[in-house]
Amino acid sequence: MTETVSTEPRTRAPGLLTVVGKLIRTDIRLIGRDSFLPGIALFSVGVAVLLRLALPWLVDQVKANPGIAVDVEALVPLLVGYLVVFEGATLGGMMIAFILLDERDDHTIDALLVTPVPTTYYIGYRILVAIAIAFAMVLVEMFIVGQAMIPLWQLLPVVAVASLMGAFSELFLVSFANNKVEGFAQLKVISTLGLLVLAAWFLPMPWQLLVGLFPPYWAVKAYWLAQAGDPNWGLALLVGAALMVGSLTYLTRRFTAVVYG
Repeated sequence: MTETVSTEPRTRAPGLLTVVGKLIRTDIRLIGRDSFLPGIALFSVGVAVLLRLALPWLVDQVKANPGIAVDVEALVPLLVGYLVVFEGATLGGMMIAFILLDERDDHTIDALLVTPVPTTYYIGYRILVAIAIAFAMVLVEMFIVGQAMIPLWQLLPVVAVASLMGAFSELFLVSFANNKVEGFAQLKVISTLGLLVLAAWFLPMPWQLLVGLFPPYWAVKAYWLAQAGDPNWGLALLVGAALMVGSLTYLTRRFTAVVYG
């Protein structure tokens, strides 16, 4: 019996570098045509510059007025933790989230379904880019602010765990929003939950643990503890990393089901 051998060429999946190169070019094109996306980065830098200028001035003003009973200097880590560590990472992920929503509107993702590009390449690239942008934004903002700094050996792991919030916000937005309008609505959800991080500063234990159900809280908590010289900052960071990885695993599966289901 003669075996029939197909003469049709086999479609091979492109290499990882080829896929990444194409995605980078697509991202550059999308960012270039949408002034909103680079505006997010400029906004983050603007917030950092404002904090650098305003915080020392505010502290000096309060010290010059003994009648003001608020210890503003003690609140500096609160503002840096919330506006830089939390919000900076959130905005970094938001940039990639809106690129994803653009790709959904342009049916770019639908086009990927009929190509040999592995799903893991695309999703993995999107997650890693969101984390990288969030890491860079938070680190740059911290050095711009220059207030309530912690040693570099503590700062880098804190920023690394905080940067997972970039992927968290990205996947949350694209998993629960179908377009940019809905994306802004979901962003309000994240911002509202972020206020819990701010409120946790004023809560005693064990009430803070309730806020800890929101995974991004722990990176901010680790920063606060490190800044205060508390040795438990590393434990808070490990808890945050574990919760973030678990959350990202769930959100990745949901994103895959929504886009490729």
